[in-house]
Amino acid sequence: MKIAILGGTFDPVHFGHLSIAKQALEELALDKLIIVPAKLQPFKLDVPVTIGKHRMEMLKLAFEGFEKVTVSDYELNKNEVSYTINTLNAFKKKYPDSELWFLLGTDSFLKIEIWKNANDLLSQYNLIVGVRPGYKDKELDIQIKHLEKTYGTEIYMLANEKLDISSTDIRKSISRGEAIDKFVPSAVERYITEYALYK
Repeated sequence: MKIAILGGTFDPVHFGHLSIAKQALEELALDKLIIVPAKLQPFKLDVPVTIGKHRMEMLKLAFEGFEKVTVSDYELNKNEVSYTINTLNAFKKKYPDSELWFLLGTDSFLKIEIWKNANDLLSQYNLIVGVRPGYKDKELDIQIKHLEKTYGTEIYMLANEKLDISSTDIRKSISRGEAIDKFVPSAVERYITEYALYK
């Protein structure tokens, strides 16, 4: 099987996440896409995060009807910082005969060498990169060539639609009482309203 792992805070999940997920499923003919919301992201330890239960439920609503997508509570169930290398190793153990890819956005891709055990991550796992607005092709090309040469990483760049959406901006919009229907699926919007999230 060809499996991809997509991690993140997803606070909340939005159309940008759905865009790269859909594109990865189609372009790489993935058999499974596992979405793993983080409990504690190492670079966001000082940022308050919505409880895992709500983020899990919003992800399930957003990806309802996607047969090949599953939402995993692997990181949420662990009382520790969520390091990608540990998560990838755990899923490699669970699916030992599968081809495992890590799906991430441009911002994370450009900073990946400062991640925990980056050498192991980049030498053992392949990357799928979803492009976001605001990044130049040249800096991406330089990073791709550098990682391929240094670690032998196989890197696949998605031809996804560049959506200028961020969870931070969505939370700010909600706090100001602004509409968010352009940024999140209607089921997610209803959930946020029902539980008065981000007020």
